[in-house]
Amino acid sequence: TALADTTREGNQARSIVRAAIELARAMDLESTAEGVENSAQLGVLKGMYCDEVQGYAISYPMTRPALNAYFKSLPQLSSKEVGVLKLSLSA
Repeated sequence: TALADTTREGNQARSIVRAAIELARAMDLESTAEGVENSAQLGVLKGMYCDEVQGYAISYPMTRPALNAYFKSLPQLSSKEVGVLKLSLSA
């Protein structure tokens, strides 16, 4: 949770994450932040141009049928509005 804090600990956390994202970019790799718990953390990572995130700020783990139902419930958006969606499905 420190990532979005305005404390010294938050500044240090952001420095470490920024360095990891920049290292990945320099090595032509994608960066993935795991354990993103809230919208404040998500906002910080967006601002750092992190390529991918996963965690409860996006969704709780769900079964394939639940995921299908979730997508069916979403309004129809253009590909420009949605952007690129990457999914990781486990058995």
